[in-house]
Amino acid sequence: MLKKLISLIAFFIVLSTTIYAQDVANTRYSPYSIYGIGDLYKQGGANTKGMAYIGLASRNKRFLNHINPAAVSARDTLAFLADLGMDLNLGLYRQGNIYSSSNIVNVSNISFSVPIYKKLAFYLGLSPYSSVAYNMRSFNGSPEVIARTGTFYNSVNGRGSLYNLYSGIAYTLWNKYSLGLELNYYFGNITKSSNILFQNSSYRNFNHSYNMKLSALAPKIGFQYEENVIKDYKIILGVTYKPSVKLAGDMENVYISSIQQRVDTVKIDNKSALTPKLGNEIALGLSLNKSDKFFIEFDYILSDWRNSNMDKILGFSNYSDVKFQSSISHSFRLGLEYTPNIIDTRYYSKRMSYRLGTYYNTSYYNINGTNLNSIGITLGATFPIFRFYNGISVAFDFERRQSPLDNLVKEYYATINISFNINDLWFIKPKYE
Repeated sequence: MLKKLISLIAFFIVLSTTIYAQDVANTRYSPYSIYGIGDLYKQGGANTKGMAYIGLASRNKRFLNHINPAAVSARDTLAFLADLGMDLNLGLYRQGNIYSSSNIVNVSNISFSVPIYKKLAFYLGLSPYSSVAYNMRSFNGSPEVIARTGTFYNSVNGRGSLYNLYSGIAYTLWNKYSLGLELNYYFGNITKSSNILFQNSSYRNFNHSYNMKLSALAPKIGFQYEENVIKDYKIILGVTYKPSVKLAGDMENVYISSIQQRVDTVKIDNKSALTPKLGNEIALGLSLNKSDKFFIEFDYILSDWRNSNMDKILGFSNYSDVKFQSSISHSFRLGLEYTPNIIDTRYYSKRMSYRLGTYYNTSYYNINGTNLNSIGITLGATFPIFRFYNGISVAFDFERRQSPLDNLVKEYYATINISFNINDLWFIKPKYE
């Protein structure tokens, strides 16, 4: 068994390194990712994506759920759990009568968990944290300017991602209280560029870019309490907290024209006058479930980015005439799951799990004094394979994001997630070799 575990960790490290090497691997395109560290990725595992990404008050021994670190202790005491998922994101953008579209595929989550001792479990995983991906171009049509310089274009583009390498332990006390501690390491590269391109060769083209290599280390604590109410029904309360942490790294300020190039490198550390920070987060969830048959949960997440300093540091807030300001984000999520009969041996459809959810989110920044808001509906199902606890999970997320300001871009997304969830008994000593 030790050889299996060593091989698994080695495979995880190789796969994680391969994904990190693709520093342009984004989760989706969005013109709004020009702000801050880009679009924050909605975290979740195989089962939670189809239920509006809930999971704070979820305890399911079939799936690995890292939304709440305390939930990882819900398992068979000898079970090995793993989750590997991929996303296909389709985007449609509209501003007035102008339309655009995009599609992108990326790994959404790689994680596994093993028991340490009875109700003490360890887990390790990697997932996207934020994505910067945009490419916008505008034509300068002023007759006065064209008369002097000829036609030229302004363009802005950005690419890059931050990833979250997380690891933690969880423990259950007296079958009612569960505690979890997680350590998150955020890392990645982000590049944002602005260009002026002249069609008249008498004028010099100009490029200005910020190349940021960022990292941060943040703890996260989780707590869950469950109580039986009527027969097979029980309620679960879940709470998590993650403090605000400072980002560290390097920022290259690059100026390139037709005749020269200049690179200024600024060290980002805790001693800087203005240090960028990730917002803190407090989350609360409440669920009601009936054994392995029915489950419903409501989550609320509040994250405060007002002291992130991102609206004061070039590289996080540049290349836009729109006023950008760090803010407070809110997330409301409601999801449910129904499994007719997980041990049915006659009808396959009764062993399947069916999921539905809806959510409402606001962004961690505002534009001209108003937050972006997004509303979405999710659908999902798990198809059992081999044994009852192994399966392939499919989730669909249909999201609309926009600002109350009519002149800004409206975004429509359809995301398809396919996850392979593995649940196997590893640590059984056979009677016969």
